[in-house]
Amino acid sequence: MISAVLLFFLFWLANKIVQKTLDVTLTRAKIDRQAINLLLRGTKTGIYIFAILTIADHLQININSLLTGVGVMGLALSFATKETVGNIISGIAIIIDKPFREGDSIAMGSMHATVTQIRLRTTILTTFDNETVVIPNQQISQERIVNYTITPRIRVKVPVGIAYKKDINAARAALLELP
Repeated sequence: MISAVLLFFLFWLANKIVQKTLDVTLTRAKIDRQAINLLLRGTKTGIYIFAILTIADHLQININSLLTGVGVMGLALSFATKETVGNIISGIAIIIDKPFREGDSIAMGSMHATVTQIRLRTTILTTFDNETVVIPNQQISQERIVNYTITPRIRVKVPVGIAYKKDINAARAALLELP
């Protein structure tokens, strides 16, 4: 039992060292903070699962049936949560690819909005009509997105009508003189 406690302490210490090293390395590589936090949580979970399995094996606990049951349960859950998992994976892709950031003005389909918050499963937008829209990340990853913040200068098309009998060159010159 003492060796199991010692093993747990060693895994806990290894987790702290890996977390600190990974955090410093990814921060120096200028990776987005959200992506770093996501990787740190995943690493921590992986280390603790490995620690539990190692300690159980060290204590000579038969974990084969437990792993089989967890595998079957995981398969059933994966079918049940297919869309949620797809949204989470799309959220990770949005965080890593950065097609937009919080505060950016974007157009998606016919909707123009400001990105309020990027979550792991959903993204919250605020339209220019001040409506809050929550969109699953999987849907966003399949849409064409125009980010107006990245290229702040936009072209505005203004239709101008000129009567048939008027001089087009004079109208053009007048329009070009406008500020």
